[in-house]
Amino acid sequence: MSQRIPEEIVQEVLLRAEIADVVGDYVLLKKTGENYKGLCPFHNEKTPSFTVSPAKGFFYCFGCQAKGNAAGFLMQQASLTFPEAIQMLALRYGVHIPETRPAQEPDKHKPLYDLIRAAATFFHDGLRRDPAAEAGRAFCRQRQISRELAARFELGYAPQAWEALRQTMLQQGFAEELLIQGGLLVVRDEPQRRVYDRFRNRIVFPIHDRLGRPVAFGARALDESADGNVPKYLNSPETPIFHKGQTLYGLHLARQAIRQHEQVIVVEGYTDVLACHRQGVTHVVGTLGTALTDRHVGQLRGVVKEAVLVFDSDDAGGKAAERSIALFLDAGVRVRIATLPASEDPDSFLRNHTGEEFLDCVKNAMTFPAYLVARAQHDFDLQTPAGRGDFVERMSPLLRKVDNEVERWGHLVFLAEKLEVPLQNLERQLFARASGRHSPAPPRQAGPPPPRPVTKRFPEEYDLVHLLYHRPELLSKANSHIAPTDFMDADLGSVYALLLRFAPHVEDERWPRRLHDEASDKQDVLLTQIAVQSLPPASTGETQVVQDCLEKMRQRRYKLRLRQVKQRLESESNEAERQRLLEQATLLAKERQPAVL
Repeated sequence: MSQRIPEEIVQEVLLRAEIADVVGDYVLLKKTGENYKGLCPFHNEKTPSFTVSPAKGFFYCFGCQAKGNAAGFLMQQASLTFPEAIQMLALRYGVHIPETRPAQEPDKHKPLYDLIRAAATFFHDGLRRDPAAEAGRAFCRQRQISRELAARFELGYAPQAWEALRQTMLQQGFAEELLIQGGLLVVRDEPQRRVYDRFRNRIVFPIHDRLGRPVAFGARALDESADGNVPKYLNSPETPIFHKGQTLYGLHLARQAIRQHEQVIVVEGYTDVLACHRQGVTHVVGTLGTALTDRHVGQLRGVVKEAVLVFDSDDAGGKAAERSIALFLDAGVRVRIATLPASEDPDSFLRNHTGEEFLDCVKNAMTFPAYLVARAQHDFDLQTPAGRGDFVERMSPLLRKVDNEVERWGHLVFLAEKLEVPLQNLERQLFARASGRHSPAPPRQAGPPPPRPVTKRFPEEYDLVHLLYHRPELLSKANSHIAPTDFMDADLGSVYALLLRFAPHVEDERWPRRLHDEASDKQDVLLTQIAVQSLPPASTGETQVVQDCLEKMRQRRYKLRLRQVKQRLESESNEAERQRLLEQATLLAKERQPAVL
């Protein structure tokens, strides 16, 4: 149930949260000066415009204007409520949240999460303690799954009885309708209504979302000979918290390793993932035995540079790899395909080989053109002109998806050699259909907008506010020479006024967050943009930079007011009023003298 979290606890959580680490679980970040940059997870882009400022605790995208702190990022990326995001960060950074009375209605999906967690515990305890689970424990021994590995993945055993799980969950207070909604029970209405456990006499693999919450189950039959109609593998159906087409098995345990390697290994089965972990290869995820979708790949986009597919060596595995190539290329992720010896899958291979030998296969994985050429014999006769032409037609849309021109050129050279086709002919054929002309370069996305998209007219005002935000100790000096009303840009003037309000609190390390909390929506956009932009190196001291900005602002105001006076003089016929305007022009001239900070 949601709870109201005390404001001081929220501030403590946000103070401790390392936003670069939080964002880095989802985005591949590169350090650039004081900040980090990466591809924005909230819109499609190929040139990084997403910036994270660890010093200020904010992120900002110059492409889509997404912004916020660590909690805000989790709310947008993981679809969490604010209390859920704070609770997740508190757990990660060791901040205790005291129990309070519920302040809101409970999350509508929380009962389902609680149910699946309780069922996972039931299955896991059964594998550990139930005498009838010996077949499940024997399966683990045969697959070299240790107790530690089984505990890490929370493997379980579903009893052979028809209502073992149902009775236990009902005793724990869960409603039968909730068990049906969660996919744990099957309902048969003919010849009479009957409700029974979906998983029986099976080894159970809990499926977790990327936050580590169990949301569904996959289960393997332990006695395939008992009934010819019993499927070997059985998965939970789609539920409000489980969508097979966007869930990757083991992702919650692989995120850190994926970040470190900037690479993900994609396998097919549950036991393939476990076998990789057993041998120390942890940057691996599984597809739940289903075809990859763009939503699967979307969870990896921006986090990895490369995906290596290690599917079964049979024809079905080859076709699955072929279907997956375009999905990764569309997401801007380089994709290669590793091949194992005939009749092997990662699980069987790793029972007889070391993790290092498996990684050698990954290291030597083929580029997608090389893999498709190797498999072309299934569909094309590359010895004939027609067969080569048909194969090139198939390759064209894939190669056009490769954004890196050097990489794409290398693929073209490889194909020209393999197909014995002149390179220029191959290049024309590949790209003529897409562009209507002989251009090998696909359209490229424009880079990020200029650094000051909101305030192009008055750069000195932006530079002043930018400097004062990052060096608030200079606010008192600026305040003695310029007021918020002196700004030509009213938005920047309002931000300057807000900075002046908070100037007495700059010694408090939480002041930037409190500043953003007090800001209006428009002010917050500007403040966040300013927060994630590092200060440029100054050839002179920062006090001099402030003085230079103030002088440019003073000169701009002087020229504007002088122009206004001259315009009035030109149209004024009253001699007394003309004299007054001339005196005003004289006073303006005196204002041109620069002030010294």
